[in-house]
Amino acid sequence: FGIPDNTKVHKYMQLYVLDSFVRKQIPCLPYRIYINKQLYKPLFESLKQIAIAGLGKHITEWNGAYCVRQMRGLKTWSLHSWGIAFDINASTNQLGTDGNMNKKIIDIFESNGLEWGGNWHRKDPMHFQLKSIINENSSNS
Repeated sequence: FGIPDNTKVHKYMQLYVLDSFVRKQIPCLPYRIYINKQLYKPLFESLKQIAIAGLGKHITEWNGAYCVRQMRGLKTWSLHSWGIAFDINASTNQLGTDGNMNKKIIDIFESNGLEWGGNWHRKDPMHFQLKSIINENSSNS
């Protein structure tokens, strides 16, 4: 997506309204989420599966998705800058800790094409992001 630029990034972004069933099962979620179009399907399918499985009580905080910024403590752009990452349960899953993210929730997100920051060397257990990004500028010819 290139260097984050508020004047251009919005062509990749969309404001999505969450399903009322999902919001009822996971009440900390906002009514609408502004994210990259590529994150929509994996995020919303995961949230639907979490709600159906009765695991919504394990998501107690929605800590955001789109935010143009550098990674904490680094000079590299955060994937939040392009709306392809989000954080949940930040107060109990701080950077550099093991956190307490529910394993079933992690499994659901990962099964839908998301990567969990708790598996990294520099652990970030509140963080989930797209596992792979489709380059929309490449041609298929």
